[in-house]
Amino acid sequence: MLVAAVAGAFAWAQPYAADGGFDRPRALLPHLERPLAKLALDRGRATLVSWEDGTVVARDLSGDREARPLGDADGVRDLTVAGAHDALLQAIWAWRDLTTGRYLYRSTFADEPFESGQLLPLTAVQQSGETWLFSHRGRDAGAEIVRLTPTGEAITLYRTDLQITGLSAAAADGVVHLTWIEGFTETTALGSASDWRAQAAWWSPDGRWAGPAELGAADGQVERTATAVEAGTGALAQRTWTGDDGIARRWRVPAADPLEGPARGVAALVAGRPIGTTLAAGVGTDFVARGHTVWRVGEPASPPVAVAWSPVVIREGWAILDAEGIHHLAWIGSEAGGRDVLYASDDRRPMVRGPLDEIAAVFGWRPWSVAEEAVGQLGASLLAAVLVSASTLPLLWALAVVLARRASAAAARWRGALAGAALPGLGVLAAVVLGAPAAVLWPLVGGVGALAAASAGAALLAAWLWRGRDLEALPAFVGAGATALACATAGIAFVGFQAWVDLGLW
Repeated sequence: MLVAAVAGAFAWAQPYAADGGFDRPRALLPHLERPLAKLALDRGRATLVSWEDGTVVARDLSGDREARPLGDADGVRDLTVAGAHDALLQAIWAWRDLTTGRYLYRSTFADEPFESGQLLPLTAVQQSGETWLFSHRGRDAGAEIVRLTPTGEAITLYRTDLQITGLSAAAADGVVHLTWIEGFTETTALGSASDWRAQAAWWSPDGRWAGPAELGAADGQVERTATAVEAGTGALAQRTWTGDDGIARRWRVPAADPLEGPARGVAALVAGRPIGTTLAAGVGTDFVARGHTVWRVGEPASPPVAVAWSPVVIREGWAILDAEGIHHLAWIGSEAGGRDVLYASDDRRPMVRGPLDEIAAVFGWRPWSVAEEAVGQLGASLLAAVLVSASTLPLLWALAVVLARRASAAAARWRGALAGAALPGLGVLAAVVLGAPAAVLWPLVGGVGALAAASAGAALLAAWLWRGRDLEALPAFVGAGATALACATAGIAFVGFQAWVDLGLW
């Protein structure tokens, strides 16, 4: 009875990953229990830098170059990378000196390591042939943004009485563009109070600082922003963050005239946290992660597209555009049991969907667990069928007295099957008359096609199951009616399961 509904659903189901032309996500570094990795450009090539077995390694994601070691390292706590289309990739990693308790930083662009009393969240950019390091740290009652020299000297660029998180940076044409989230969260007698704002600033290596300019309200729990700059005449700067309503937002302005930008407005994208933003030929693309899904958003007028569906909930991710115009994604999440896993995908070749992928796309299942989700959805649908049919037994007995009192057992069986199968449709009709919104109602029953197919199939199946039984008219009516109602309910609940889940009703 689901055949017609499923066949119709193929016409409207959005493929869960391949719409954006991305390949099926692949697992990287599966031998590592806690992969520590970052994604960056190395002279225009997408490169994954990771810490593996006491060595920091750079691995070309295009697959035609061997991984190369960048340096020996033991006990690495943090890893930062910087690269560009025309610059050699640089890496910085940190570990803790157990004798002093201080953190040591080694980089591929400096001869000697430098140390710090705290583990600094570093942001690195390539600028004028050099690698520039930026960080934010707590200071007295507030926080500050600093630039770190290769010797570890901290040059304060900005200071505030609030907290700072989510610093990101990009550089072009002699200017570094910085984005961060600034605010506070405190507990009061009336509960928790917080106020966070996305901020932007500009800094040039000759010491000029402009900003900050407030971009808008931000979610202080999402410690992530994304910044991209396009160099050249008419260059653009694009910044993305998550608003206080959970919706990712984009702000794009001319890079040469940044302070004029806020008046031009902010574009809302899609719910989630930004993992990367790119600019090329004036076209900006944002990648936003939410749960198991990575969404790609081009121009604000274009709808978001799901380009990757992760087997694990995405905790941290990165997105870059290489010199060949290929977008690369990488992300980390935790499997059941706490083991971290690293995945990657790109749009060099679109994913080829198989039959299971098509079924998963129709029903909204994760393609890595089709069997488990199908069994769970079927179990929930059968439970709904039992509850609905059991609760309507008094109604079926009342209908039997009216419709089957003088009928033969065979006629009562058919009348009961038709009555039970018609009850879901009558319920929908009553909801329409009472003013239920169509946009909410029809997905719950899978649409007209699913409702008709489930009801017709349920009537035929119930009449066939109750054939040849030696029963009186009234029990035959009730038995066939309850069976038909249960089958129709199961079919409708199975097809409309995701709509029920989205409404929080299941």
